[in-house]
Amino acid sequence: SSDLLDIHNNPKIAHATTWSENGVVTLGVVGSVLTDSLGFAENTATAGTTAGAQAAGPSVTTAGLGTVLTFEHTVLAGTATQLVVTSAALGQQVAGAALPSLVVEARDTFANLVTWFTGNVTVTPTDAPDGAFTGGTTTQPAVAGIATFGDLVFGTAGPWLIEFTDGALVEGYSLEVIVGPPASFTIQSGNGQSGPTSAALPQPLVARLLDAGANPVVGDSVIFTVTAGGGVLGNGFAVDTAIDRKSTRLNSSHVRTS
Repeated sequence: SSDLLDIHNNPKIAHATTWSENGVVTLGVVGSVLTDSLGFAENTATAGTTAGAQAAGPSVTTAGLGTVLTFEHTVLAGTATQLVVTSAALGQQVAGAALPSLVVEARDTFANLVTWFTGNVTVTPTDAPDGAFTGGTTTQPAVAGIATFGDLVFGTAGPWLIEFTDGALVEGYSLEVIVGPPASFTIQSGNGQSGPTSAALPQPLVARLLDAGANPVVGDSVIFTVTAGGGVLGNGFAVDTAIDRKSTRLNSSHVRTS
């Protein structure tokens, strides 16, 4: 409300005042409001949906005076009703490498940041196998409504859906993880065999190539050579693309030279 007085501080009764909105606050009456017996002109206001301080609020003027009264107000965010990932889309990420930071905000119904929200937010894979996260902190406290995950490592390659939750609110996020560069190369089977001369050994020689997240590295070339002890390798090698095993057979004969 506002009051209107004459030069002797006497209230101006039934004097017209004109009220204007600013697009943020909605007034009960837009236009003319008469002053009462005490010189007060009163109106109602409904806060808008955008949180924050509003320095240029509704205004009121009156004929005969050049004074414009402007009301200031602050709109407060409501209760958190949603979690929102505000980070840009990550694109393809390499398995076993730290993900870029993921920022999650608690927001109210009108998408205002709820700065007084301080709950813990936890990230979990919803359709990936157990242990898909191989590093990083999967639960972060929200600070002024914002939880930041800055050190997550996703070890399992594939298109996945992960979820952020505080126990009540849930936000899903799509993540595509691709196989990284080779990181380990190990014998899987065929080691330590024995057999008669000039006969193929009973078990193939199998090696496996994995990235840092223990994902099979598919399609890389592996070269088998005889380095000592004699024997002849089979022609070429077979590739099992399902688990990316590289194998060949060895005849326990003379060493083949090139």
